[in-house]
Amino acid sequence: MTPAPRSAVIVGTGLAGGNAAVTLREDGWPGRIVMLGNEPGVPFGRPPLSKTYLRGEESLEGWLVKPEAWYAAHGVELRTGVTVQRVDTRSKQVELVGRETLSYDALLLCTGGRNRRLRVPGAELPGIYQLRTQAECEAIRQAAQPGARAVIVGMGFIGSEVAASLRGCLRRRRRGESPPSRVRPAARRALQQRGKASSGRGSGDARRPSTLRRYP
Repeated sequence: MTPAPRSAVIVGTGLAGGNAAVTLREDGWPGRIVMLGNEPGVPFGRPPLSKTYLRGEESLEGWLVKPEAWYAAHGVELRTGVTVQRVDTRSKQVELVGRETLSYDALLLCTGGRNRRLRVPGAELPGIYQLRTQAECEAIRQAAQPGARAVIVGMGFIGSEVAASLRGCLRRRRRGESPPSRVRPAARRALQQRGKASSGRGSGDARRPSTLRRYP
């Protein structure tokens, strides 16, 4: 009897989850790979959300782990809009909201971090924004109109970058200027060449790790 193909389930469709799926497939994982996440879209790097993407200077194309078509072409099932509510390590199953279950041989938890939300009255009122997803970034950019005022809760890197980006965005909108293009094709090609050299795998992805661990 032919044994059933092994199945790897990745919980999380962000940068870590995307790189995990690519590494498994390119390192020879022969079985099924399923990615589960609530956020729409394909895995990408989030740094531009507080900088160039927020200011309208760069798309996210250069920050995708892989183009959307890669996943289906390489047998990776990318399931978005789903939430895992339970993991049963004894039976090796994950349960989604809605009671659907998936069996696995290998389970990778790549859920990433979350914003610490304010637990104060009024924290859910209109005009209060979080920044983690592409949709949240676009909502902030839409609200950044001349005459608007912003209060940023958080004085770390992200808060400082958002403050600088909003200042530049509002200044250009008052002047009626278009945002400059920060990442030009030549610069992106240079980043890709650097990624090939660091990984030694010819993937052309500057955001793949150079040190990879094989599955058991």
